[in-house]
Amino acid sequence: MKNLNTILTISWFIILTCFSCNEEENTTPSIEPNAESYFVGINLGVETPLTKGVTTSGTFDQTYESNVIYLHKITEEGEEEVVLEIPVYNYECQDPNFNEGLHPDGRCNGFRYQVQHNDDGTITLTAVDQSGNLTESFITVSEGDNFYFSSYPDRYWKIEENNITSFEAPEGATYENNELYTRDSEVNKEIYRSTANYTLSEVLNLNGDLTMERKCSGFSFMTLFRNPQTGSYVSALEPDDFEELMGDSYTNWYIKIYVGSMFTSEYDMQAGSGIQENGGFYGSTDANKIDENGRITDDGYYVPFRFPIDQSSTLGGSQTITGVGYESIHNIEEGVSNILIAPTNANFSEHLDIFVFIKHWDGEGTPDEDWLTSNDEAIYTKANGDQIMNINVQDGVFYECGISIDINELKAAAVANGLISNSSTTTTATSRSLRTHNNKPKKFTLHNAETFIRY
Repeated sequence: MKNLNTILTISWFIILTCFSCNEEENTTPSIEPNAESYFVGINLGVETPLTKGVTTSGTFDQTYESNVIYLHKITEEGEEEVVLEIPVYNYECQDPNFNEGLHPDGRCNGFRYQVQHNDDGTITLTAVDQSGNLTESFITVSEGDNFYFSSYPDRYWKIEENNITSFEAPEGATYENNELYTRDSEVNKEIYRSTANYTLSEVLNLNGDLTMERKCSGFSFMTLFRNPQTGSYVSALEPDDFEELMGDSYTNWYIKIYVGSMFTSEYDMQAGSGIQENGGFYGSTDANKIDENGRITDDGYYVPFRFPIDQSSTLGGSQTITGVGYESIHNIEEGVSNILIAPTNANFSEHLDIFVFIKHWDGEGTPDEDWLTSNDEAIYTKANGDQIMNINVQDGVFYECGISIDINELKAAAVANGLISNSSTTTTATSRSLRTHNNKPKKFTLHNAETFIRY
């Protein structure tokens, strides 16, 4: 991004210092860097394509979303963190060039802090709010200190311990870590870091632009069941066809998808990397439960199949398939969506495994919580990672990952494991009688599936 024009920058500083004048004393702090006290003003930008993930198309824009930014002093392991919290707000851009391109409305996101030179040689940095007033947030630093900016208040982004569980390793699973991370709206949101580290001198003179980059990626999930017909490799699967084949309405079939193991439960914002030896998994269930604090937490439930689910496919030529299944991007305008935003571990950026767990409800009424949260009496399949192009998952990119499955393979697996009978119409008594005493999830192998990841 362009540096602000020198003359316009000085004019901007004069305006900023006027905002902070004490009306009774009518004094104006100097804007000269060598003076006792002056102000630093920054315009924030985000390096493309590293920005917002929750849009109807599952893409990213170029807006810094957080209303605060943190200036971190770089510390050694075990040292006390020194962090300045600074409010971020919208203001009228001082550089007319900003009226083009990224800022067509002439508005920018930015922040300010005051620099105070102390008698002992230290320097105090104090955050300035939108009205030009000093806040209660300040830090004292010295020559030789180095810094970075981020949107996270601590050096380490962490998933809380009570949001880390494990799912029992399914039969035949080969991944190294079965940690399952529960999402939380206050944790799994966009996080940013400055593209560079800064010396104290650079922090004191950092007027103009500051470029941030996103230290997370976005993910959506999909499983689609299709119905191949003679002479056509793929074709649509309508609800009536599903019920005829599976013996029950698609609304009585439930699904959960686990995706990993490139995710980390702890991320070092200073180093810009995940610090785990092994990666973990996230589930696909809808994050639509609000607790007493107004926070939305992914509850880890199975969710019912949906219709219609559309997938653009290259199977048998480029076309769109419509079928029954699950898609995490749906009805976003109504607040019903399940887009995962999380940092990844660079050491595991190529490790993308997709486990699809499926259950059939054949009881009275609707399933209870125990049934919806348990993998007992489920069947599952694992997408072959070798089928997915080596994409090296990158920060700031939004990915759609999933699998397209032949409905006849699902039926065969459901029959073999007692979820339904072999007739066209199943009954509760028949399907229950076929079940074994081992309620652990049973693996089935896919022979005619398309695994995909798009970005």
